[in-house]
Amino acid sequence: MKKLVRVSVLTIIALILFSFVFFGLPSRSFAQALKPEEIMYLIDLVLKSDGDKVPVPANVSQDELVMKMMTMFEESRKGAPSGVIEMIAEPTVESKPALPADEPIDCFIPNGQAYRMSTCAGNGAPTEFSLKVDWQPRIMTHIAGIGANGYFLEVRVQITNMTDKTWNGFRGTSFSVIEDFSESDARMTYQLDDVVTSKKSKSYELNQLKEPVFPGQTVTYFLVFDISKHSVTQQTLVFRAVDYSDQKSETKIYLPLPDFIPVQYN
Repeated sequence: MKKLVRVSVLTIIALILFSFVFFGLPSRSFAQALKPEEIMYLIDLVLKSDGDKVPVPANVSQDELVMKMMTMFEESRKGAPSGVIEMIAEPTVESKPALPADEPIDCFIPNGQAYRMSTCAGNGAPTEFSLKVDWQPRIMTHIAGIGANGYFLEVRVQITNMTDKTWNGFRGTSFSVIEDFSESDARMTYQLDDVVTSKKSKSYELNQLKEPVFPGQTVTYFLVFDISKHSVTQQTLVFRAVDYSDQKSETKIYLPLPDFIPVQYN
């Protein structure tokens, strides 16, 4: 935006005469003798009078203000139209509106489908991955010599990459388990335990989450979650792919888990 003030011809004449009377001619000494607020004050005084007014930039430098006024005065003496003298002000920095949150499309797999390869086809969402539970989930107190704070929920899954992209592994934040409480709308979310997941998959020589997943490839993981000892069997596995280059899937898959094998004391 260009910021202008409107200055009358009378203002121009008054300032130029002022410069001649006190300084002999408009010069740098004159420009430096007046502070910006003093120049604007003089302009404001004359603006209150009647007469034709012309726009002058509000942020013009002191030297430029005097010289531009002299030019306009000379043109007015010759009868030439003074026109509008404009200088572009410093650009106004406008803050960009905040981008909407990166919300995925929720895809809910029907209950009882955990052991079948399920996709989001028919749910109005893109088909990016198919997902199934490979073994019945089980509860453990210890895995690979590591004790759980509550219980370890161990879920073995197969995931097929149905996109044409290579995924640079999956971050642990791609997986979580939610527990719904039937008597209320409350729910508990459990995050993946990366360390125990890696140890469990390695012990079975399964894929590691950090390994790339190529188009059409099927990978098998052990996923381990540290859940409450008071958890019930109403658990849902949540998968939204986020790889190590921060590529994200458009969908978030909710897969209801089957009943798990009761706690194994080992």
